[in-house]
Amino acid sequence: KAGRIVTPDHGCFREAGRVLAGLALGGMGSAHCRKIVNDVLIAVTAARSGVVVVTGNASDFALIGKHTPVRWMLPG
Repeated sequence: KAGRIVTPDHGCFREAGRVLAGLALGGMGSAHCRKIVNDVLIAVTAARSGVVVVTGNASDFALIGKHTPVRWMLPG
């Protein structure tokens, strides 16, 4: 209703690939990397749009935050 829909563009997908590569180089296993692809894409899109992600997934977003300037917070 508010007209605030954010969608990833081509650059977001490219940046998400770079973040995932960085996570893998940092020691994250391939199974975990596959599991968090959507979270990485959300993080990158949010960072480029200047919005904060509200998530209960603190552990993964803390790791993702080391590779992209995402702002995130826990709900509540």
